[in-house]
Amino acid sequence: VTVTGSSTGTYTNDQGQFSLTVPNGVVTLRVRRIGFQLRTVLVQPTQSSVEVALKRDVLQLEGVSVTSQASVVERKNAATAVSQVQAEDLTRVPAVQVDQALQGKVVGANINLNSGIPGGGAQIQIRGNTSLFGNGEPLFVIDGVLMSNAAISTGRNAITQAAPGLSSATSTQDAPPNRLADLNPDDIESIEVLKGAAASALYGSRATNGVLIITTKRGRIGAPQWRLSQRFGTADLLNDVSSRRFPSLQAAVDAAESVSSGSGQLVRDAAAANGGQVPWFDYQGQLYGRNPLQYETSLSVNGGNEQTRYRVAVTNADNPGIAVNTGAIRQSARFSLDQNITSRLTASLGLGATRFAADRGVDGNDNSYTSPLYTFGYTPAVLDLRRRADGSFPLNQFAGGSFSNPSNASNPFQTFQFLRNNETTNRVQGNGRLDYQALAGEVHQLRVSFLAGLDRYDTDGNIVSPTFLQFENNDGLPGTNVQAQITSRQYNTSLAGVYTFAPRSLPFSGTTTAGVSYEQQQLNVFRIQSRGTIPTVGIVGAGQVTATQGQELFRDQAFYAQQDFLAFDEKLFVSGGFRADRSSANGDPGKFFFFPKAQASYRFVDQIPLVNALKLRGAWG
Repeated sequence: VTVTGSSTGTYTNDQGQFSLTVPNGVVTLRVRRIGFQLRTVLVQPTQSSVEVALKRDVLQLEGVSVTSQASVVERKNAATAVSQVQAEDLTRVPAVQVDQALQGKVVGANINLNSGIPGGGAQIQIRGNTSLFGNGEPLFVIDGVLMSNAAISTGRNAITQAAPGLSSATSTQDAPPNRLADLNPDDIESIEVLKGAAASALYGSRATNGVLIITTKRGRIGAPQWRLSQRFGTADLLNDVSSRRFPSLQAAVDAAESVSSGSGQLVRDAAAANGGQVPWFDYQGQLYGRNPLQYETSLSVNGGNEQTRYRVAVTNADNPGIAVNTGAIRQSARFSLDQNITSRLTASLGLGATRFAADRGVDGNDNSYTSPLYTFGYTPAVLDLRRRADGSFPLNQFAGGSFSNPSNASNPFQTFQFLRNNETTNRVQGNGRLDYQALAGEVHQLRVSFLAGLDRYDTDGNIVSPTFLQFENNDGLPGTNVQAQITSRQYNTSLAGVYTFAPRSLPFSGTTTAGVSYEQQQLNVFRIQSRGTIPTVGIVGAGQVTATQGQELFRDQAFYAQQDFLAFDEKLFVSGGFRADRSSANGDPGKFFFFPKAQASYRFVDQIPLVNALKLRGAWG
């Protein structure tokens, strides 16, 4: 609830009640709540109380959209392509990760999962394919902090050989998880998606592929509110590609011989043991046939008064996979505090910690016949590949011409039973903000903001492929271990000023935003790979060792400015601005590159028959 033409305002309590000291004379109150339409009411000097009823905003036109790193504009006036997803939309259907929760909720965004394994990676594209080889992911900003969504492999290629080469532990086909997996969807208040160049220009070169601005939940005025949420569920194999059922013994023998010379005898033996009929086994149903119990437990408390507001939330989510020894666990805690230090100075603090652990198994493309679906495509489903009563596994002598050399292929049931592909990520995100209201008059208002944030995580990846697995002797060095350490550090700071000029005698108001920012990104990836390891010993130092390391360090500096005008009873909106970037990643690190933008919109309100409102908008950037 705010007083029009001034910086005076307050929040309602849980019952919608509020108290406010207003100037003498007639005043106009603006009352807004997320999900409801904005309403203005006149309060006469003789009134000591007022009741305001709000209508639900079905079209979500009364929200605000981000126009720069320090200012916002009402959604009804926005001239750029912006989508917003609210908390209730994200959590209406349970999802393990934020990118999964966003699927189907952002118009024009392509969100594709790389893998169905819990904790699997995903790709988010807002502007379509922008590069053949470069990263097409948008920029992620959470509570003002630039967030790393890097997808870095821990070394699965050492097993799959999707990119051939014994010394290569990684490839672009490893489908590693994105670090959005570390975020708890239940902690998010809203996600703003800036699509057009004009909308994201003030974020500079990093926003080439759009921007996702994530706002987390914060405390609200009122008595402490406790919320406990418990979810249970199961997962099932939704679709499979099935395996061929052979109409005759000869058809099965021909198929076997086509993939592995001499293996037709295996088919004849299997048919003889089955009364002369060619048997059939549902490999995919057997391997992916688990229905484990999944659960998520969340506990939060929030509350406060006009001076102090807080929120604390903890979550534990366990999502076992439908294949043995696969799954993901996310444990998170998040704390936020908002404090009015004086009538002009406010401070905000946010801190989040997450532990994400995933058992990923093997999937996707490969050249070693270790990925189940790839292997099943070359394996006639006539042999029972499951574990025998004595604990051993039969050889798969079909795929890869493995009848004469069994190590050319694998038994996926044996692989998933004994191979380990685990990774654990510990992440901390923090942000602090100071806002000082330097001017708070009816005509002139000036707010100065300082923001500092950090995003850091450490990933420990471990892959152990024992010596006795069927495929392991293919290179003459049975046994493969990979140990990976990934360290990421990102810091950003910004100083911005927002000046508002709102003369009562003129039919417009203007908002000027200007600021400077500094960003640093540091990444260190270290992998040790060993082949020919000691049986039953998962130590990377035992065997033929190969070590690789990669380091990155980027430093970016920028200054930006934006001018907004709102006129004619908030029907006309005009805005222009720019950002100047220089980066240590550029050929000339001292040169500034400019990113300009311009936009305008006009709303026709109740001027066209049968139409309540019509908005024309245009933007360039």
